[in-house]
Amino acid sequence: MQYQPHRKLKPLVIVCFPLLVVALLFWGLAYLNVGPNGVNQLGMLATLTALIYLLIRYALTEFVYQLSEEDNIFTVTKVGGKRPRTVADLRLSRGDRILPYEKGTCKKLGVMRTENYCVSLFPRESWLLLTVIDGSLIALRLECREDVARLIRERIDSLPQEDEE
Repeated sequence: MQYQPHRKLKPLVIVCFPLLVVALLFWGLAYLNVGPNGVNQLGMLATLTALIYLLIRYALTEFVYQLSEEDNIFTVTKVGGKRPRTVADLRLSRGDRILPYEKGTCKKLGVMRTENYCVSLFPRESWLLLTVIDGSLIALRLECREDVARLIRERIDSLPQEDEE
């Protein structure tokens, strides 16, 4: 199974447009020498940095989720830049779980680290794939539909008991 999430750009535009306006405001204040010039330049630099980060992360980066049929390995590939790069590669085991993402779920479950592999800034539907790596509970946040999450859940449930570590 291979799945590529569909990006929603509207939330990104809603966040990035005000950042651009603020950066232009700081630039205008620096250009007109209104107020401390260093503060204006620093404000412009900070807002442009945030704007560029958001654009690179949520407009130019894609993620592809793959679940191999033979050996139950779940792979997340980051597509952006020069070439695709594998950012997560884990063998599913019977103890793994996939849950709908809700704010505060990770803290409630005691998750040590969460990796966000969503392509939208504010995804409408996302899931947490919980796994234990080196004794720590790790969550992979995936932006997918319920049918994809159900496929992953069914694969985890179909694994034999001796696969547990």
